[in-house]
Amino acid sequence: MALTTYYAYIYADPDSYEPFYIGKGKQYRAYAHMQFNRKCVNKRFRNRLLKLVGQSKKPIITLMPTSSEKLALMLEKGLIKLLGRKDLNKGSLYNYTDGGEGTSNIIRSEEAKRKTSESLKKFYKTHIITYNLHMFYY
Repeated sequence: MALTTYYAYIYADPDSYEPFYIGKGKQYRAYAHMQFNRKCVNKRFRNRLLKLVGQSKKPIITLMPTSSEKLALMLEKGLIKLLGRKDLNKGSLYNYTDGGEGTSNIIRSEEAKRKTSESLKKFYKTHIITYNLHMFYY
């Protein structure tokens, strides 16, 4: 999969295979959640990841490539609706929204871009990622 390909992704529990988070991204976005030094808005999702790490476990991350960002956003939204949000007592997902919002058009300063790039480079140099289009352990 090319790094510019958009995709929807699922985080699932490694024991029960129960999905607990859905997202949309491209490049390394699906793995950015595992950088615990970054600011996190979704505390419940972060706590679930930290609990797994504390048990020496890694989430299952499944990527679903699409041909466009629009399709990735639609897939994200459809999966959240299908699997249901925990905060609405409708499912197992820690997502705070129904998805489909996207952040591709956010304008970031050059300094913010540089900091993000440096942080991601450092993170990926210290972690081995097995990259498979269907399912793999992070």
